[in-house]
This record gives sequence, structure tokens and C-alpha cells, in this order.
Amino acid sequence: MRAFVAILLPTEIRKNIASFYGDLGIVKGIKGVPWENLHITLNFLGEIEEEGVELSALCQNLATAATGMQPFTMELKGVGAFPSLAAPKTLWVAMEKKKALFDLAKAVKAASPGNAQKPFSPHLTVGRVKYEDPSQERFYREFEFKKREAYSFGHFRVSSFFLMKSDLTGKTPVYTVVEEFKIKDGEKLNGSR
Repeated sequence: MRAFVAILLPTEIRKNIASFYGDLGIVKGIKGVPWENLHITLNFLGEIEEEGVELSALCQNLATAATGMQPFTMELKGVGAFPSLAAPKTLWVAMEKKKALFDLAKAVKAASPGNAQKPFSPHLTVGRVKYEDPSQERFYREFEFKKREAYSFGHFRVSSFFLMKSDLTGKTPVYTVVEEFKIKDGEKLNGSR
């Protein structure tokens, strides 16, 4: 199965992001991420065995990593683009660069197989530029304005993280919770954010 480890966002935050993106309008060549798929990737794992020793060991390692963490609150605030807004390929929402978030990502990476993935870069992908179109100019001006404004999408408490399965079954991936990992003293949410 194609898998990743992520922080799932509360429904209210995801709706705030979808509303912001929707207010900018539909633009040719830019594919937005559906609001129900919005998440913060801690580590992309790629293909792993769906059953058996590898998955069992991964879940055990992630559960151990979770017990060494403390819940924390974070804010999603601001927008940006990779590699830049002048030549965007990926549009994203920014977040506080809290030590607790980096510590969690580091613990997840250490608990994951083949943990030599690329360095953690905290962001939440909201869109991908598939091709250039003249209609994108207004969109980028509005997006740049929101970037300077440091628009806030809200605060939320991180009290668990999730092993997720990604099925590429068409135009939009389908994400399924495989297992939730409760952070010490966190509330178990059972994927119902």
C-alpha cells in the first residue's frame, strides 16, 4: 500500500482553507486539493506491505514514538508556493514552526522504515499548478496579497497522528486511516476529525 504519516486537521480548519481557496476562484491549470484530503504530512513512506511484519513493526514503532511526545497547539497562518510564487508548482498554507512539530516529525521519521526521506518542511499543500494559463495572473496577485496579509486559518491542538493509506483511484486520491497514534495525554480521535 502507498502510505504516509500525517496530522489530520479539524473540520473547521479544513473548511476555512477550502473557503479561502474557493474565494480566489477556479483557475485553469491549478488543481486544488479537496478539503477532505487536507493534512500535514510528517513522513511519506511510499509503498509498504499492507499486512504482515513490516506494517506491524511500523505501527509498534510509531506507537512508541507517540508516547515520547506531548500534545501541542499550533496555528495555520499564511500562504506560499514552491519553489516560489514567481514560478509556482505547489501552493501551500504555512504554519507555526514550533519545536514540538519538528520533534514529532523527527520521531516519526526515526520510527519509519527507510527513514532517509527528505527533510521535514512544514506546510500544507492546497493546490498544484498543472500548466500555465493567462487567467492565473489575477489568482497569483490575490494569493500574494493573502501571503503578505498573513491570513490565519485558525488554531488547533495536535494530540494524535495517523498512519494513512493512499489509493490513487482516479483524479483525486482517496485517503484512509490505517491507525491512529495517541500522543501522551492526548485524546484519541479515531480518525474522526
